[in-house]
Amino acid sequence: MDPLKTPTPQEAKLHFLDYWRIIRIRKTIILTVFLLVVVTATLVTFILPESYSSTARIRVERDIADIPSMGDRSFMPSSYDPYFIQTEFEVLQSEVILEPVIKRLNLNQTWASRYGGGETLKTSDTMEILKKSMELRPVRNTSLIEIRVYSESAEEAAKIANALAEAYQTHRLDQNRQQMKNGIKALEEQWKEQIAEVDQAQKDVDDKRMELRINDPDPASTMPSPTLSGEALRQLTTLLITLDAD
Repeated sequence: MDPLKTPTPQEAKLHFLDYWRIIRIRKTIILTVFLLVVVTATLVTFILPESYSSTARIRVERDIADIPSMGDRSFMPSSYDPYFIQTEFEVLQSEVILEPVIKRLNLNQTWASRYGGGETLKTSDTMEILKKSMELRPVRNTSLIEIRVYSESAEEAAKIANALAEAYQTHRLDQNRQQMKNGIKALEEQWKEQIAEVDQAQKDVDDKRMELRINDPDPASTMPSPTLSGEALRQLTTLLITLDAD
């Protein structure tokens, strides 16, 4: 059996000179394709309308109660919610945030000539356009979120990005205020229950005092009450002094 023939390096791959020879032969095609790509890219760049982007950064953190309960572990610093940032992305693209921005900047009328042919856009249509023109991304290893907005006007892109950030801030503050109101309401209810229990306990004590005929001139005092009044004690002291003198 004949031994296998191993190809020499020259047969296994082309030499650099071979590549250069091919380039020289095909130089016309290569230059034509290169120039065609450059010209096409240049024309597309000039034909497409100008687009600007503006970025606003916001810091997003989870709400933590000022006085968490002893058994509630959800407020521990070590707790981590992997879906928190994604949830806030959905909030930023929701009607709660976008509708105030549309009303504040009057985008229905502003974008009428650009997207509606001169007719005032509906809020739902404007909302879809706004969603497509915005991009959300988290800043790696931080609690920051970038709100990037694209527009044909640099000033408009900056206004929309800032308005989105402010609308989100207002939304979070309203949520915190509502949570505080709910917490205060719950504390007031607990306080009323405690006052009712104290009043009932005081009533029971007064009833027992009346039933057992206990004389307590100062029931609110925490010190033990004397069995004799001050006036009676002075009279007895005077009588004792008189008896000792006699």
